Amino acid sequence: TVDDMWEYPLLQGALEFGKMEWIARQILDRHMTEADLRRTDGLGRTPLAVAIAMAGSNDNHDPDFINFSVIIERLLDEEQNGSPETASLPITVNGVSMLPLHLALQQGVGLEDGSKHIVNAFPGAASIPDPQSKLIPCLLAAVGDQARVETIFGLMIMRPNLIATLCR
Repeated sequence: TVDDMWEYPLLQGALEFGKMEWIARQILDRHMTEADLRRTDGLGRTPLAVAIAMAGSNDNHDPDFINFSVIIERLLDEEQNGSPETASLPITVNGVSMLPLHLALQQGVGLEDGSKHIVNAFPGAASIPDPQSKLIPCLLAAVGDQARVETIFGLMIMRPNLIATLCR
């Protein structure tokens, strides 16, 4: 419903509407549990999904703004109260269920922007085709105007056996 759309857990709200990284860090330091990392907002998004979406739309490199690569890493790092398992939980976007890595690559989030943290948390994601395009992640990264050679090549290096299979 429209009312549900405005239901924002604290972390998702800070990531989407906040501008200061220190606020997001304070929330992560003081208020995060495993359940919070899996909790969805009114649009069905986990904190990881919101961080990925914001990383994909973040062209501002102002040091006061949130560094979403750091936030994505933090959300997935068990030693920092994160949950690596969330990298393997499907995210539903426009009625299509996909892995966080697929969403990140579709949003133009390169390896250095946070995608490498997703792959490090769930290495198998680099081998799973995107459900919409049916492309494996290194090929999905090559689609669109946000494609970057370093992301494509980096994903290929992570799973060279996939490329060898494609070349047969």
